[in-house]
Parts: sequence; C-alpha cells; structure tokens
Amino acid sequence: RAWMRNHVGKELECMVADYSEFDFGQGRPESLLRERVKDADRAWLLIALSHEIDDMSDLGLAFAPKYGTDFLGRIQACAALANQLGEPALEAAIASFQVQYRDVAWVNPLASTSLRGFRMAPNVKKYLRLRRDFRRGEAVRIA
Repeated sequence: RAWMRNHVGKELECMVADYSEFDFGQGRPESLLRERVKDADRAWLLIALSHEIDDMSDLGLAFAPKYGTDFLGRIQACAALANQLGEPALEAAIASFQVQYRDVAWVNPLASTSLRGFRMAPNVKKYLRLRRDFRRGEAVRIA
C-alpha cells in the first residue's frame, strides 16, 4: 500500500484498498438486490458490475465457477443491480449474456473444479501468510 500511495497518491490508494474489500462473491449480487444498495457502495458496485462483463464474456462463469453454478441467477441479479444504479446500457450488456449461459452443459468436461478466482498479495506480510497457509494444506494457490 505504501508503494501505491507514493506512486498514485493517498486518495487513489484508499480507493483501491476499499474496492478490494468490496464483497461481490457467490450469492452477493442476489443479496444486494434484496437489501438495496447503500449509497456508499454504489461506486464499488458499478466497478464490480463492469468487471462481471469480463467474467461473463468468455463463459468464464462456466469454465471457472468461482461463483457457483446458478449462472442465470447471477446474471439476472447483476442486470437488475445495474438497473437500480440507473445504468441501462450496462443492464442491457449484462442481460445479453443470459442467452450465452442457457446451454453451457458442453463446458462441464472442460470446466475447472478447483479454480475459485485469485487475489494478489498486497504486501510481503500477506504473501508470507498465504505461503504459510499453503504449506498447512489450506485452499491457497501460490503461483
């Protein structure tokens, strides 16, 4: 964090740190839809929804099901959240992936059973903790 703060400034570094803590994992879009989005989370949600397009565009949700197997439920929830944010173009872009994900059974033999996404260690201390957890056999992958 110190390196980033020195290179991009404190405000941007804080934004990156805050976004990295924003939970958008399995089931989270659906729960955000039920809870209604807090004003403080609207910017993070917009970034997360935009990033979902990357995960969806190459059938990534099916090939590496880090968010579970209810692809259509996640897509519908994300589209509805984009609508709540007043982003109709983003809503339409996300909703368009419903067609692509209706029949993904052919992906099953190719899909990863272990990939759950990744997180880069923000500093040496965190990296060393991840190495320790890996050695203990916990679900950590060090590349």
